[in-house]
Amino acid sequence: SISAHDLPQDFVANAIWELPVGKGKRFGTNMNRVANAIAGGWQIATVVRLGSGLPEQFRAPNDLGAYGFAVLRPNVTSMSDLTSIHQTPQHWFNPAALSAPAPYTLGSAPRWFGAVRMMGNRQADMSLSKSWSLMERLRLQLRVEGYNITNTPQYGGADTTVGDAGLGRVTSTTNI
Repeated sequence: SISAHDLPQDFVANAIWELPVGKGKRFGTNMNRVANAIAGGWQIATVVRLGSGLPEQFRAPNDLGAYGFAVLRPNVTSMSDLTSIHQTPQHWFNPAALSAPAPYTLGSAPRWFGAVRMMGNRQADMSLSKSWSLMERLRLQLRVEGYNITNTPQYGGADTTVGDAGLGRVTSTTNI
């Protein structure tokens, strides 16, 4: 089972700023109607999402499938050895800290590793918009939006199967 500590911790914040340009604003308060329609009333908005990511599940080659073990866990020398490296897509965790269990035995790894997680969500989106009142109940809006404006890659999960050539490497991205 997963404890509350193992669940991803997410943070979402948004902000809207109306630019101080146009009639009744700090800048351009005396603009004519045409200049105000072009330069006044613009808004900038942003949404920032940060998350810790899901815990990884490790697997070993399974010779106990016929005996009811759907997944076999590897042996772990120590959690500190497993997480002792600086994470990069080429080295998400230390694969030398994992080994396959002896034939027909169970490994020592837990089902979930709270200390070894997939990359969390780190994304900022932004928009610039302007609205015009055409009639009493009719409005027109121009909106330009940018997603992931920092161009931060969102990595997928690392290869966690002991014996795979890519063990410990992240080889995909995801859309969160």
